[in-house]
Amino acid sequence: MSSSSSIGEDGSKNVEKKAVPRSLGKAERKNARKVSKMKQVVSKQVGVQMSDEPCSEWLIVWGFGASTGTTKNDILDYLKPRPVAVRLFVDQAYVFVRCSSLEDAALLKSKYHGREYDERQTLYVGFVEKYEVIPEEDIRYLAPFNVGLPEGLSLYPEFVTPEEEDCLIKNLFVDTSAVSSLRKRTVQHFGYEFRYGTNDVDPRSPLPNKIPDYVLPTVSKMISTGAAPAEPDQLTVNQYMPGQGIPPHCDTHSCFEGPIISLSLGSDTVMDFRQANSVSSVILPARSLLVMDGASRYGWTHGITPRKWDVVPDKHNGGITMLGRALRISLTFRRLKRGKVGCHCDFPNLCDTQKGKITDDNASVLENDLVHKVYENIAAHFTETRHKPWPKVREFVENLKPGDRMLDVGCANGKYFRINNDILEVGMDMSTGLLEKCLEKGNEVVRANALSLPFKDDHFESVISIAVLHHIATKERRQRFIEEIMRVLTPGGLGLIYVWAKDQNLEKTQSTWSERQQERNFYNPPGSCVDQVSDYLFLPIHDRDEEFPQNDMLVPWVNHQEKQNTVHHRYYHVFNKGELEELITDLEPAPKILDSYYEQGNWVVKFQKQGNS
Repeated sequence: MSSSSSIGEDGSKNVEKKAVPRSLGKAERKNARKVSKMKQVVSKQVGVQMSDEPCSEWLIVWGFGASTGTTKNDILDYLKPRPVAVRLFVDQAYVFVRCSSLEDAALLKSKYHGREYDERQTLYVGFVEKYEVIPEEDIRYLAPFNVGLPEGLSLYPEFVTPEEEDCLIKNLFVDTSAVSSLRKRTVQHFGYEFRYGTNDVDPRSPLPNKIPDYVLPTVSKMISTGAAPAEPDQLTVNQYMPGQGIPPHCDTHSCFEGPIISLSLGSDTVMDFRQANSVSSVILPARSLLVMDGASRYGWTHGITPRKWDVVPDKHNGGITMLGRALRISLTFRRLKRGKVGCHCDFPNLCDTQKGKITDDNASVLENDLVHKVYENIAAHFTETRHKPWPKVREFVENLKPGDRMLDVGCANGKYFRINNDILEVGMDMSTGLLEKCLEKGNEVVRANALSLPFKDDHFESVISIAVLHHIATKERRQRFIEEIMRVLTPGGLGLIYVWAKDQNLEKTQSTWSERQQERNFYNPPGSCVDQVSDYLFLPIHDRDEEFPQNDMLVPWVNHQEKQNTVHHRYYHVFNKGELEELITDLEPAPKILDSYYEQGNWVVKFQKQGNS
């Protein structure tokens, strides 16, 4: 199949398909189909037209690129004659290459078109039509690398020799008594166990395993070079496979003194430092030592985005290139505070002694920023992912009596409507985008806050609220939420509430939430919603590979409908066992608990309002 182009009514170029001649052999027909697809994709994505005939010094090579982790140097070293320029595009499996002459371009096409690359991918090569404008690389991804190092951050390249690196790697993880597992990441603790839920240690519980002898030469070197002011007494060793990372965090201020020091072994990676709307990305080469002191230690969070390669500046060729990850081992050294209480630093937002708390004064603002606005932004994508009703919710609705009035508090896209056609259904939500989805289906809905329901007392025979209460930020407001449900229920009316459980694996199987978290390679360019949580840095961001370390969390939502896979953070209060029942039974008068159970990572309570119906 071949193609030609024409100009559409809107001025865009259209690619017209032509049938692949049957006279071609099987392999040739396959190549022709691939080339036809390549032409369509490139035309649609970057507006560049391709030709099979030699017409310019620019080529499009399909089969390697940013999405496969191929670097510019890989491409320049592989293609002969060597191109004079390469342009990469994030998340794409093709590159533009410029040759020194039309003859070199023709030679490259004849030599590499249909050729296997790295035993994994076939290359397809085409000429760029003459006079086409070749798009520039997206250098927005380089902005975080141009911010400069945060104050107090020091990087020592090649701090250990290759021989010292080999010695450390061979000895680490040999003593399995010090090894534990964080689901997908292997970790060792020496001196004290570092607690990832609170980013601190328990000084009353020292470990029998002290910092091992084979690490002490590195410690001595840290002190002699001035990288460490004193000998550390806690060491955490993490082993990262490609695609793994660690969420943004700040080690607890009051627990440790002096700098936090990290040695990287085995592979390069990129660490992101964040403060308010600023992001500073730092390449950590293998065998380098990173020292976080001052503002970089106390005023910035640091983390590693989980992906298999990073978009980084190309210092040799200009623009962007890819930095692939391999097995990496990090050694993080800390020193406990002695005889000191609290912290009085200049960075209260991240200080455990001074940091913010969720109170009734700021809870409504938090819910607006991290719940209402987020669901407004992700409404369309959320609707695409939420179709099938929970079986026991369906059963509850199906068993309602003809003529019953049911209210769905936080109805979202209305997936629990029209299960029972013999009842009257009303939904309410704060998201206009989600309510519009309900209206498109002909459902009766109203925009309102669940803490102040716009309905008269004793009006509904049943109320359901599925996965909503966990977005309410304080215990007092959660009680008010349930009080409002009880107020609008008729005496004898039934309620059903679902909330996320802190323990997502209570039944020894993955919850639905855990199963949805598939590994993805995404990037957060400047302007991403990941920067919009700066006022709530005291809330940790949940790592999909870990259990919930505490009850109040930020949970990421990656919006794959948006071009840059924007990350939005939603506030959650995940519930302990018995916590939901306690909230309900604390009401006066207390409703009757009819059933309570755990289902796929959720705590569920079915209850009845007391009184004569």
